Amino acid sequence: MCDLPEAWLKRFDIKVMHYYISTNEGRFCDVREVSSDSILKYLENPDHVARSSAAQVNEYEAFLAGVLGKAEKVIHISMASNASEGFQRASTAAKGFDNVTVIDSGHLSSGMGFMVLYAGKMVKDGYTVEQICETLEKIRGKISTSFVVSTADNLYRNGKISAGVRNICQNLKLHPILYLAQSRIKVQGVAMGRDDRVFKEYIRRQLIHRKKIDTRVLFLTYAGCSVKQLEQIQEEVKKYVYFDRVVLQKASATISCNCGLGAFGLIFMKRIR
Repeated sequence: MCDLPEAWLKRFDIKVMHYYISTNEGRFCDVREVSSDSILKYLENPDHVARSSAAQVNEYEAFLAGVLGKAEKVIHISMASNASEGFQRASTAAKGFDNVTVIDSGHLSSGMGFMVLYAGKMVKDGYTVEQICETLEKIRGKISTSFVVSTADNLYRNGKISAGVRNICQNLKLHPILYLAQSRIKVQGVAMGRDDRVFKEYIRRQLIHRKKIDTRVLFLTYAGCSVKQLEQIQEEVKKYVYFDRVVLQKASATISCNCGLGAFGLIFMKRIR
């Protein structure tokens, strides 16, 4: 769920616990057995449903036991605790071990990825578990995680919004803007109109307070966007903030099955004073 480049996961030797996608055909392990592109293709059929879920407690136990075979202590960083069962299940599994700490990232996707990267670098630099956890608590509120959704259909099919809200969005051509706060997925607002008009409005809202933004890294995390769309988004971003590095990150199937085709997010750090 952390939506980080594979090379970065390898660089910091980060072990990943996968989420799962359940469809009419069965239950599949995200990344290993199903991709963002394949799940979006599957959902083109209006009769198809795909729902994401965290692993079961016994699967977390097996994962933690395996990692502890190579490390004395483990810090497990979970998806936002009020957005899925992952934090609760990982915490339950951790009770069977003396040296596992479970952290609620408060985020998902590449927002959670920022927490993972901070922890990975601190491990490499020799910090203690206590020092790492203290830092993660401090930076949680300095991460901006948001997405703009092209259609509300997938959010409705996965029980994230009501039929009434979905119908209003369809009839008025409204595109929900989602963000993470208090470990919950919330609706920040809506944008109206054509896709190009919508993404410009979303980018303006996220980047207008440029002085508060840490400009070192921006994750542009997307689901099914074309090369042309990604280029247009990057050009629009430059009108507000110039980032040292823009990472184009394809979203996991877990994110894609909820947000749907054409969704994307601008995920970045705010300045730490």
